[in-house]
Amino acid sequence: MYFLIYDAVPKRGIGAYDKYAGSHVACWINVEKIEIARQKAVAMIQEQGWKIRKQVEEYSITREMAEQSTGLQYYEQALIDTEVLVFVTSPRKKPK
Repeated sequence: MYFLIYDAVPKRGIGAYDKYAGSHVACWINVEKIEIARQKAVAMIQEQGWKIRKQVEEYSITREMAEQSTGLQYYEQALIDTEVLVFVTSPRKKPK
């Protein structure tokens, strides 16, 4: 399984655009090759209407590593569903 984090912004025209300035998107992708994990993560983020600004992190993750973080539930869910994305958003500042 691979764990990847992307920095992303919502595209104009989706509901999140007015609400969020951006997001770190944490991805747990249960595949054999990192290239496939990247492709799946990017495609899923884009399907949700977000534009990736940059990749922040990526590495192979084990259950033991997940147990030492706050991501164990997502790791376990990715074992079932193959992929899990979590958007950790930043609110958009309202003009004064």
